[in-house]
Amino acid sequence: LPEQMKALASDPVLDGVDAEPVLVEGEPRVEIVNGAINHDIDLITVVMRERNRLSRAFGASIAEEIVAESPCAVLAIRPSQRDFVEETEIKLKRVLLATNFRPSSVAATQLATQISSQLGAELHAVYVIGDYFEQITVLFPEGGLAALTRLRSYVQERMGQLSRTGGVTSHVAEGRPYQEIVKLAATLDADLIVIGTA
Repeated sequence: LPEQMKALASDPVLDGVDAEPVLVEGEPRVEIVNGAINHDIDLITVVMRERNRLSRAFGASIAEEIVAESPCAVLAIRPSQRDFVEETEIKLKRVLLATNFRPSSVAATQLATQISSQLGAELHAVYVIGDYFEQITVLFPEGGLAALTRLRSYVQERMGQLSRTGGVTSHVAEGRPYQEIVKLAATLDADLIVIGTA
């Protein structure tokens, strides 16, 4: 294991990065989150792996738990999905920010804006109106439809503000948030999705 850490630390991608290898024992999720706190870390990078429905039924992956409990931003990468590292330089063409205007989205918006600005990437933002609002309108036709109409108007206004102030291309979708975000990312051929979690 120490040899693997040395090999990782000598990777050309990390040239110029101040890296301190730390080896600890314990539950990975807990130790990684504690390490982020103890070392005042700004970004954790984790590699996601493919999981089938059965493995998901038994709980979250270590990477998902880190994302949920991290005190800082987490970059989750699926290794076979994208190849945006060319030699020692990261090249992103399009960044997709998924927002819901909650406080956790503020940090995600800042991070997505900084990344896209520094790397010269297009920045797209999406708000997904969950399909549960449609279900509410079926159960409560008068009140539910009015609430959905107000929400649509509010989202369009907020996304318009985001477009005007930040040079962001905004998108509004309706459906299941996970599916709509992934579908738009595929349509845009996005290299990175930034999501704020609470």
